[in-house]
Amino acid sequence: GLPIALPLLSPGGLVAYQEALGVELPRLERHEPSPLPQVDADQLGWQDLARAVAAAYETLTPREQALAVVYGQNYGEAAAIDVHGRALGLAVPPAISGHNNYWLWGIPPGRGDVLVVVSDANEDCAGGNYRRADVASRLPPNPWVMPYERARWIWICRDPARPLAELWPSTRHYE
Repeated sequence: GLPIALPLLSPGGLVAYQEALGVELPRLERHEPSPLPQVDADQLGWQDLARAVAAAYETLTPREQALAVVYGQNYGEAAAIDVHGRALGLAVPPAISGHNNYWLWGIPPGRGDVLVVVSDANEDCAGGNYRRADVASRLPPNPWVMPYERARWIWICRDPARPLAELWPSTRHYE
């Protein structure tokens, strides 16, 4: 099947095609799988995420915008902001993440007093380090993305008890 190798079909069409052929998808992660092959699912939803982060960022005051950084729970979320935010011409702050190599790049100088966090509903803003956490928005559920990327929340975290740089070493995780 050519439609499995090349993006010729809609997500629903690809799933129907796989089912008609009896194709069973390989598991590439330990997480719950998507109905699409992971390489396809991992390409979807990122522009919507970048737009939601940009909308949250636009609600900040100019001073907060100068201090803000986006924190993605994984490198895919952070990269979506860095790549798609700029490609779409959106006003987004730099993205950081403790996941894989994104952790090595650290926090941009002068930023981190305000976090725009991409997370699930129980985000506590860097281990409770931020005294104020406000929900900015929630992405609508997308059945085609990886399940752990569905219906992500966008939080705005303010008033850190300690500088983010002090917490940065504890954010590293490789999975």
